[in-house]
Amino acid sequence: MKQGYNFIVPTQVIAEFIRKAGVQPAIGDLDNKYRQAVLDYTGNKYQSALDTFRLVKTVQPAWPYIDDYISKASSKASSQSLTFQPVKVGEQKKGLARLWQILQDAGIKWYTIVIAIIVIGGGIIRLFR
Repeated sequence: MKQGYNFIVPTQVIAEFIRKAGVQPAIGDLDNKYRQAVLDYTGNKYQSALDTFRLVKTVQPAWPYIDDYISKASSKASSQSLTFQPVKVGEQKKGLARLWQILQDAGIKWYTIVIAIIVIGGGIIRLFR
């Protein structure tokens, strides 16, 4: 009878081999990017999540659930850009800058926005002082 190959090795032997080789288990950069994308997704930052999910897919196309996340984040990011997002206290400048960008992306000229603010009577400016 021919001598076979030993494919089954006790985990203790594998662990000792890894320890002697000096390998330290750690979370990789791609794992961290994926985790950040999931946090962005659950934090309603869909466009940021979508961009990062696409990056992860480029590097590792077979990543579990990546296609599902990309599909959901894409759908939510496109609908999010069409809806008003409330501004939290302390984030007014960020919120105004975002509103300005949304209006410009919609094709509204800057002077139309300025006129609208003046017509409102400065209410928005007073609100964010």
